[in-house]
Amino acid sequence: MASAASPDLVGHLIEEFIYHDDLTRFRQAIAEASPGGMASVECRFRCSDGTHRWVACRTRVKVDEDGTPVAVVGGLVDVADRKEAEAKELQRLEELERFQRLTVGRELKMIELKKEIEYLRKHGTTG
Repeated sequence: MASAASPDLVGHLIEEFIYHDDLTRFRQAIAEASPGGMASVECRFRCSDGTHRWVACRTRVKVDEDGTPVAVVGGLVDVADRKEAEAKELQRLEELERFQRLTVGRELKMIELKKEIEYLRKHGTTG
């Protein structure tokens, strides 16, 4: 990912590097920060090679003496590995939940069948 001193960033708005699906969330986090306050959001950031990486973006809204916002400054921390691990863990949990539903469903069906067999043994069949 580009470093803070990267010439690729100079003269550009940070929004130019935020993945389009994450822009609304990014803008909302900035807008909700109090003047001089801190904003924090995770979003996908475009790297110089055109790929996107998940980053944790921590920003502070800089204000002038009147309290008017004049700039947003901050830093980015690459959290792509953590996001990938989280996605894998969520997938694993979904698989476990599916397995549990199948297992519980099978067990419930076995209980029903046992009851039906027991009923048939007691009452026999008439035909």
